[in-house]
Amino acid sequence: ALTTAHYYTPSGRLIQRDYSDVSLYDYYFHYGDISPANAEVTHTDGGRKMLGGQGITPDIPVEKAKLNPIEEKLLQHNAFFNFGKYYLGIHNTVPENFTPSDEVLQEFQHFLETQKLRISDVEIKNNLDFVKKHIRTQLVGVIYGEDEAVKIETENDDLVQKALDHLGQAKELMASAKKFVASKNVN
Repeated sequence: ALTTAHYYTPSGRLIQRDYSDVSLYDYYFHYGDISPANAEVTHTDGGRKMLGGQGITPDIPVEKAKLNPIEEKLLQHNAFFNFGKYYLGIHNTVPENFTPSDEVLQEFQHFLETQKLRISDVEIKNNLDFVKKHIRTQLVGVIYGEDEAVKIETENDDLVQKALDHLGQAKELMASAKKFVASKNVN
């Protein structure tokens, strides 16, 4: 559904950025031009400071990690998917708590050579966590299902880790909101 209505939070804050005096291009591509110094300052019912005029933005931004050229090369050539087929064709299965050993990494390196993907031992070593995680995700996902693969990806997700690091702050916000609601019910 397409709408041009304005939507407000219960405390009266407009959730969209102002689009009344800007072109569609500027709205989508220059939205960061509003400086926090010029932003409207409002407070939630619980007293939390909010900056208005910028739409909904996360309290704690997390930049998505960029892939380096080796990681890109491995993913572009489906190295992990193809290695998974090759490895399971020989070994048939892996345990649910599988972690790639040095022998598995040597097999992976040999497999890459047979596929004419030239990646040195040093490049593998420099990307070891990435390689191990992707081999593990692929093999466990094939044998134990997509849900298990998603669990592995979630364990290693930067956004999830950042959220876990800030659970204390979320608890404080919840406590503050509960105090506010309780104070409203007393009056």
